[in-house]
Amino acid sequence: MIYKIQVVTVSEDGCQETLEIACVERTDLKPETLGLTLAEGKMILNDLQQIVVERQVSSSLLLKQACRDCGQRRCSRRQLNFSSSKRVFEKS
Repeated sequence: MIYKIQVVTVSEDGCQETLEIACVERTDLKPETLGLTLAEGKMILNDLQQIVVERQVSSSLLLKQACRDCGQRRCSRRQLNFSSSKRVFEKS
């Protein structure tokens, strides 16, 4: 029997994404093949954690890019152009 372990993420706008994080195959029932091995469990948990953290961070960053009042995208510090402005301590 083959067991596919998938993560389905549903964004706030309803878009779904399905990611397969593991595929476990078991042929016959023996004490050593019952359930998951410790290594398989750790790998699945690690992959799941990575997906959850990546999605949380990316959705949080997207929310912070938009203005709460008007919804327009905010400029980040990298996007601002200060080359034309005078510096406070420059002599004219």
